[in-house]
Amino acid sequence: MGANGVKRFAAGILWAATVAGLSPQVQADSVTVTDVSTWSQAVVVDISTSVYTGTQNNVPQYQNYTGGVYAGINNFIINGQNPPQNGFCIDPYDFSFPENQTDTYTSEALANGPKAPGGAMGQTTATEIEQLWAQFYSAGMTDVAAAGLQLAIWELIAKDPASQSQFSPSENFYIPSGQTGKAGQAIALAGSDLLFLQQDPSAPTANLIALTNPNGQDYVIACVPDGGTTLALLGIGFLGLLGFRKVIEAKPSLSRIRAR
Repeated sequence: MGANGVKRFAAGILWAATVAGLSPQVQADSVTVTDVSTWSQAVVVDISTSVYTGTQNNVPQYQNYTGGVYAGINNFIINGQNPPQNGFCIDPYDFSFPENQTDTYTSEALANGPKAPGGAMGQTTATEIEQLWAQFYSAGMTDVAAAGLQLAIWELIAKDPASQSQFSPSENFYIPSGQTGKAGQAIALAGSDLLFLQQDPSAPTANLIALTNPNGQDYVIACVPDGGTTLALLGIGFLGLLGFRKVIEAKPSLSRIRAR
């Protein structure tokens, strides 16, 4: 199904739920995620951040990481279903799992991700990420544009109160200046993306969810109802339409951190 088809389909489901008197919400659910991203052609950007290394006496431990990371679109197989879905990392404080490894994640409302120390991000940051996605994401975007969007998402997470309460400015995620080539272009685009949020704070939003895991990177993907949810909503919506029709007829007249 093409992107436009998904948008129309999702809009139809939301409208059907509205007709049935439902308020669509994201419920936490367990899913399997296989990262099938190909990073050989991705843009490499230097960053500085604090990476989670485990716990000691129940206290989270972090170590500083400064170096190159791949920035761009991640490709995921969710619950073993093709085609893969695209997404971005929302967790600049963890390394990713190895490629082609299947891990169990929780799908939940974007505002509830990522895990600490980067989250929960809250609704304000979630809305900003949804606005950036709606404005700048496309499946065919260039590698530099994808890297820029990823960097902008990381910047939003880093400036979120959840992150700032855990780290000092020197420990938190930041992007060193003076980078050239595609990295420099991506950094400039990230700045442009973030400026867009200031200029249009009421911009349209995409419908996104978070994928979270206690031991690996967390991600954001587009929210697409599964088959069972879709059929249930369509059935309820159809019953609502039947009732609506009877009423009418009775009257006369719807982004990793992956170290390079």
